[in-house]
Amino acid sequence: MQLSEGYVDSSGVRIHFVEAGSGPLVVLVHGFPEGWYSWRHQIDHLASRGWRCVAIDNRGYGLSDNPAGTEHYTAMHLAGDVIAVAGALQQGPFALVGHDWGASIAWHTALFRPDLVSAVAGLSVPYAARPPVPPMRILRQRVGEGFYQVYFQEPGVAEAELEADVSRSLAALFYAVSGEAGLKHGISTLTKLPGKSLLDSLPEPPVELMSWLSPLDLRQFADGFRRNGFAGPLSFYRNMDRNWGLTAPWEGKKIEPPALFVAGQLDPVVNFPGAKANLESMRERFASLEGVELIPEGGHWIQQEKPPAVNRLLEEFLAKHRG
Repeated sequence: MQLSEGYVDSSGVRIHFVEAGSGPLVVLVHGFPEGWYSWRHQIDHLASRGWRCVAIDNRGYGLSDNPAGTEHYTAMHLAGDVIAVAGALQQGPFALVGHDWGASIAWHTALFRPDLVSAVAGLSVPYAARPPVPPMRILRQRVGEGFYQVYFQEPGVAEAELEADVSRSLAALFYAVSGEAGLKHGISTLTKLPGKSLLDSLPEPPVELMSWLSPLDLRQFADGFRRNGFAGPLSFYRNMDRNWGLTAPWEGKKIEPPALFVAGQLDPVVNFPGAKANLESMRERFASLEGVELIPEGGHWIQQEKPPAVNRLLEEFLAKHRG
């Protein structure tokens, strides 16, 4: 299907998007370290089934603007970008799908503006209850300084490692938490071992990459990071404590639009200690959570690893909420 692209101004930050199809609007929001291209399989599928399918480059990624300063990447900014794109393309409510950080953005957008979101699906990262203390304090106590989200906190450190060889960095990150790595090495997390760099702590990706990620796919992702670097994307992590404070007014409030959660059974996110209990209690945080689907042999990059299964689930869910 023919793709077109454009830009929308979001309070002075230019957000790039790719789209296909016509009909009700569905906005697709990617995670780290990806870009709009992570939705390549879903764009064609949903557009061919009567949706105007729009995949954005988050701020700091790809062809979107890359504002300097961690303070420009809060949950409010990221939700605002989604709302700006949707508002520029269609009047009225829209459907929203997010993966990884994009799932967090989707959950927060639906939480902040239930009047604008007709349905919301999150992939890989569930909507969790707001913790009693800032999340970095919890992570440092429970998993230590080597855990990737903690390691990413110090400006300049992770950038230097990840930007030294962008293709190697992305290949290592993609492989480490994929279903293929999980089947071969066991489910693992992105953790920097003592005396090693983060990348050297991860399993070596196969020379021919993964069955779902070709060299051309990897180049598509790498080009965006060579253009913008990693500072913007890493700022998403550096706002976790700030977001904890900013979202205090919504503590205990349910997400109102109908919702769906999808993840791979081998995704480390749904295998962390306490993750099972979080999934079991997740319905309490939604007015209408219509499904919690775990796809066999799928890892963290579920819409790229298992597109037929994800496409089917999204199509069935979105069809019920076309507006």
